[in-house]
Amino acid sequence: MTAGTPAGTSKPPAPARDGPSRLATALLILPAGLWYLFLLVLPLAIVVLFSFGERGETGGYAGGFTFTNYDGAFRNASPFVTSLYLSAAIAGYVMGWIANRAGWGAAGALQISLCALAAAALALALRPAQMSPRSLPFR
Repeated sequence: MTAGTPAGTSKPPAPARDGPSRLATALLILPAGLWYLFLLVLPLAIVVLFSFGERGETGGYAGGFTFTNYDGAFRNASPFVTSLYLSAAIAGYVMGWIANRAGWGAAGALQISLCALAAAALALALRPAQMSPRSLPFR
């Protein structure tokens, strides 16, 4: 003990991590990491890549690098702004009402569940055969 350290405050040394426990941790994290990579990072990278690309003559992706997609989106931003304000206002009122009735935990769980169900219903409602061929990415 030194003069500056009060008695009884010394901590025992942390146990050293051995090799098998690090390997077990890495093996447990591996599936989640692959899931994250293939279902979040890779699709977002593809969206970013396509957003800077150019439309081909027959539709689809032609490659290249341009900012015209973003230029067009920001020049006519009123549909985006309106949809954001309207959806935020409706979600705010609904979440406030649910939180007042059932509490914030139940409101959050219900919102996540309903958002997932709405996304699944919208995905099932899509009819690619009725879409314009120019709007489909790989035709």
